[in-house]
Amino acid sequence: MKNRVSSIALALCDSAAMAAAYAAAFMLRFDFREPMWGWGAVWVSFATVWFVQTLSLAAFGCTKRRGIRPLDLPRFAAAFTVSCTILLALRALLPDVGWLFIRPPYTISFLNTFFAAAFVGATRYLAAAYNTARQQTEALLHREESIADTEDVVRLLAGKCVMVTGAGGSIGSEIVRQCALCGAGEVLMVERSEHALYEIDRRMRALNTNARCVPVLADVNDTARMRDILARHKPQTILHAAAYKHVPMVEMHPLEGLRNNTLATRLLGEVAVEAGVERFVMISTDKAVNPVSAM
Repeated sequence: MKNRVSSIALALCDSAAMAAAYAAAFMLRFDFREPMWGWGAVWVSFATVWFVQTLSLAAFGCTKRRGIRPLDLPRFAAAFTVSCTILLALRALLPDVGWLFIRPPYTISFLNTFFAAAFVGATRYLAAAYNTARQQTEALLHREESIADTEDVVRLLAGKCVMVTGAGGSIGSEIVRQCALCGAGEVLMVERSEHALYEIDRRMRALNTNARCVPVLADVNDTARMRDILARHKPQTILHAAAYKHVPMVEMHPLEGLRNNTLATRLLGEVAVEAGVERFVMISTDKAVNPVSAM
């Protein structure tokens, strides 16, 4: 299924590149003016060009390759050379009357072949670069990317109010995004850093999900403030990601680490119980280190 989707996406990208190349050829040939027979006729004639070029790419095995390597260049060059030859033959052999839409002009065929080869090659190169970067990332992590889209997670969050603490941090911000994408009705983004809260609020507005993402400037150490937030919004789930995470810095300030990571977690948990929160989840971060530290 995944390979079929990739093949369809590749075919659509190739088709878009061919269409852009054909339009570029006409615009360059006619000084960026509309051709004398109109753009409608141009796009009707593109059907012939698309069919010929797609058939040539398939005949030379180019459609089986998602990317493009130096060794593939002769194969692609041959495919576009053959397609150009066929289009020129159509122009030369078919009569003028009644065959306008399937016999592009000579100049257009030459220009289009050049642009199509460049545009298709560019899309293949970008696809190969993306796949390489993705594979390198997975190899670095020693696992595939994990997306929170299982049925259990969706059922847990769908339509509900979820409160995420430390929402502006590297971990909290991703949790906010995943909650919104998994169908949460409302996401309370609790963060004590104004700048971090502004950034995650801006990102979520740009993401434009169905979830209502509410920025809440607050410190989880402030018990009265937490009680007020829980009473006002009544979240069903709390995902607690607020914590100091840099081991050397916390080792230099162990009491602050104890206050923020341990005592604040306990106080927030007690307040959550008082408010009748259904689930309280403490998000494990990089506090588990080897050798064991103050974390």
